[in-house]
Amino acid sequence: VDLQVMTGDLIDDLGQLDETMAALAACKAPHGMMAVLGNHEHWRGLEPILAGYEAIARRGGPVGLLVDEAHVIEHAGQRLRVVGVDYPMGSRRNPLAKAQRMRRSAQVAFQGFAADELVLCLSHHPSFFPFAAERGAHLTLSGHTHGGQVALLGMPLFWFAFEFMLGRYRQKDSHLYVSGGTGHWLPFRIGIPTEVTILTLRR
Repeated sequence: VDLQVMTGDLIDDLGQLDETMAALAACKAPHGMMAVLGNHEHWRGLEPILAGYEAIARRGGPVGLLVDEAHVIEHAGQRLRVVGVDYPMGSRRNPLAKAQRMRRSAQVAFQGFAADELVLCLSHHPSFFPFAAERGAHLTLSGHTHGGQVALLGMPLFWFAFEFMLGRYRQKDSHLYVSGGTGHWLPFRIGIPTEVTILTLRR
């Protein structure tokens, strides 16, 4: 694996933060790991989690956190721009707040990329996909949905909860892959296996 990515919801129990960061810092991929934030980081305690990422960076570790920003990697003569966006924390008083935050993240994070770059977007929430596609992302990787958590006869029980639930989607020349991930809302999964995804990008 040349590059690892972590698309958010890293941790719920901050008592496990040190060992979790140590696990990330053990990444051996040549281009390291790029990570973004999910809603659970915002819920459980953003400051200590940010401090954990910063501590890895100060030691010259292999993990980079992208919050509405981009990092360019050169691999085999190809420039890969990895764009990472923050989780769009919403407001019950303003149901449009998430979309507004997504649009603002897109405006900030997708700036100045060259025509010959492959653009990979990391977004915890898969609903960011249309914004990424509009800005020229070739591939967006997301999580958040747990693949629906529970499926009967292959159909997620909560199919109505997300427009992009699990697997691969396409809008014109832009692609999205939503991983089922390894976490859970409930203490079990039914019909939705845990997943670590390996993708091969070709010219």
